[in-house]
Amino acid sequence: MVKNMKIVVACDSFKESMSALQACKAIQRGIHKVDTSIDVECIPMADGGEGTSKVLNEFYKGNKIICNALDAYGREIEAYYFRKEDLAIIEMACVCGLESIEISMRHPLHSSSYGLGQLIRHAIDHGCKTLLIGLGGSATNDGGLGMLGALGSHFYDKDHKELEPVIKNIPLIESVSLCSYPDVQIQVACDVTNPYCGPQGATYTFGKQKGATAEELDKLESCLCHLNTLLNINDHPCTGAAGGTSGALYAIGAQLCSGIELVMKHTQFEKRIMDCDYCFTGEGSFDHQSLNGKTISGIASICKRHNVPLIVCAGKVNIDSCYEKGITACFSIGNEISSLEKALKEGEKNLEKTSENIMRLLIL
Repeated sequence: MVKNMKIVVACDSFKESMSALQACKAIQRGIHKVDTSIDVECIPMADGGEGTSKVLNEFYKGNKIICNALDAYGREIEAYYFRKEDLAIIEMACVCGLESIEISMRHPLHSSSYGLGQLIRHAIDHGCKTLLIGLGGSATNDGGLGMLGALGSHFYDKDHKELEPVIKNIPLIESVSLCSYPDVQIQVACDVTNPYCGPQGATYTFGKQKGATAEELDKLESCLCHLNTLLNINDHPCTGAAGGTSGALYAIGAQLCSGIELVMKHTQFEKRIMDCDYCFTGEGSFDHQSLNGKTISGIASICKRHNVPLIVCAGKVNIDSCYEKGITACFSIGNEISSLEKALKEGEKNLEKTSENIMRLLIL
């Protein structure tokens, strides 16, 4: 049997099947079915998408702070963020998330990021000096206007009459008084690199999945183009995340970061992997997007740097070339032809079994 072996398990979530932590634990169980003496360290991962705050808090062990805020369509809900001393970990999806909005209710022209601003303001007002913000899974496409309003920014028309920070008023805005928090450091975990507007911008890339019609997409794009100029965003990379919310944060001095790089930095991933024998990672679908700034690409770059063999387990593998990127082998966890519903339901069991079989090969 293998002795004194160390394996790091660093999975992203398998969407609609298991969280990042659940996936890590499934692989750990599979490995320990082969040899319980193997040191398995679980490091849940995320790239700025949904679940990023929980992944970061697995490391920081902060307290869950509950507060009331408005969802993407103005309904008061109970939202939360995590706090450790003067650090706040905030996730947009927990207050303005798309999955919490019924399909029939999704009308992005009427959406607002105001609730995210409420969470940020609550954290700042209660003494937080460093904010880590994940923006994935949002339902909004207001360019971050609502969030800026909640944070104390003001918007005026040509007669210097103050306007409510809602999408319908964007064409009327002639001047802006932005909020300022010079003593607060804001780091934003972005899971996309799209600019604020344009063909590859927030609206035309993500607006349709949030419920916008073709006509609404054009209206929203016109609004964001106007804000792009007013806020001096200038289509900076990554400003198109969360319907442009990252762009608004950039306008008030936030640092926009690759989501996976931010998570790896704060979880000390590189330090924790340097002495391991193998690394396992995984996500729901492993394809070409996975190697474009997503979780697996970040992990692969670190593993390649330190010559750590990297094994990918995924619900679906649809990629031709990945080995030159630092990936040693990749495996689909499906063990039969089945419906998507069944595959999602049995994800943990299949991931555990696949990991066990891989481990049996590794100890030969």
